[in-house]
Amino acid sequence: MYPGFAEQARADRDGKAIVEFEAQQAESREHAGIFRKAAHNFGLLTHIENHHAQQYTEALQALEGVKTSPKAASSDPATQKWICRQCSMIYDPTEGDPDSGIAPGTPFAAIPEDWHCPICGASKKTFVPYEEVVAA
Repeated sequence: MYPGFAEQARADRDGKAIVEFEAQQAESREHAGIFRKAAHNFGLLTHIENHHAQQYTEALQALEGVKTSPKAASSDPATQKWICRQCSMIYDPTEGDPDSGIAPGTPFAAIPEDWHCPICGASKKTFVPYEEVVAA
C-alpha cells in the first residue's frame, strides 16, 4: 500500500508525505525479512522436537522395562547428521544451512570453523554426531 500512497503524495507534491511513505515501505521490507527468518527457525524446531519426543519415549520405555532400539551414527560423512549439544538443532548435510551460506550436500567437516548454530549461536565444536534410532 505504501508505494501507492507515495505515488499519490508525488502527484500532490507533498514532499514530507513522500519521505514518510518511502520510509514505511523500507521498514515493511525489513520486517518481512525478520519474519521470514523467524519462520525458517520455527521450521528447524520440527527436527528438534521430534528428537526430544524420541528421547522422552525411550526414557519412558526404560522406566517401564522395555528395551529400546539400538542407535547408530551414519558411517558416510556425506550423510552423517550432527546435533547441537546446547539446543538439539540437527544439522543435516542433505539440507545444508542455506541461510548461513552452507549449500545442500555439504558434509559437516566441510563447514567453516566459524559457522554457528542457526538456532542458539553455539560454535561448530558444540555439535556431535547424531545417532538415529535404527528401525527394528
